[in-house]
Amino acid sequence: MSALLATEVNVAQNVGFYIIAALMVYGALRVVSTRNVVHAALWLVVVLGGVAAQYILAAAEFVAVSQVMVYIGAVMVLAMHSGFAFLEVGTVRRKNQVNALVKIIVDLAMSTVIYFFIGYMVAYGVNFMYSAKVLVGGSGDGYVFAASGYDLVKFFFLMTFAAAIPAIISGGIAERAKFWPQLAATAIIVGVVYPTFEGMVWGSNFGFQDMLTESFGVGFHDFAGSVVVHGVGGWLALGAVIMLGARMGRYRKDGAVVGIPPSN
Repeated sequence: MSALLATEVNVAQNVGFYIIAALMVYGALRVVSTRNVVHAALWLVVVLGGVAAQYILAAAEFVAVSQVMVYIGAVMVLAMHSGFAFLEVGTVRRKNQVNALVKIIVDLAMSTVIYFFIGYMVAYGVNFMYSAKVLVGGSGDGYVFAASGYDLVKFFFLMTFAAAIPAIISGGIAERAKFWPQLAATAIIVGVVYPTFEGMVWGSNFGFQDMLTESFGVGFHDFAGSVVVHGVGGWLALGAVIMLGARMGRYRKDGAVVGIPPSN
């Protein structure tokens, strides 16, 4: 990358950072003052778009095409979280729309922090508590990091999948869970439960893949996360739904179903 292009990328990233920060502050104040879920939803889209733009600019600093493609894939999966948010907000009653949206946003934030410090290490035995020099091609505690920060790109990509687990569960138990217990459950799931299964299928934890190869001649491949992500998320959501039961007002005393129409 030429020095001029690198300078332009850095300037664009810095400007983008301040724009995103300003939008986040404005959006938060707007939601608090008006409690208008439309404003909150638009704010979420704009912020996610800004974050995506930031990561695309960052990807311009990498030479390897594979790294750029992983970045683009991660940004696309991150954008799916706005879809999760819109879907859940549209399926709850109007009085709970802001609460539902806030839960999804905070779940994403909690998932990112927990997966960075705990979840990724549980799944792959790697942590990022090293200097920038080590993370872009050095070695730490016997693990050699790939050049150009590829391991950080990989973390970002896998983090967007990890954050999808709480989003799936949140939709399944909409209007039935309190904020803090759900946040605590998110931390446990993203920090321990999901990474354990992820490391068994996408890593080498507990010799699971070796056992399958010895027994059946081939390991288990889940390229798109249909089992690792969506299956695990669905199973956990099913257990949560069974434990919490139906929403209040969903059934009459005689057992008849009361329709709860979607909102917008």
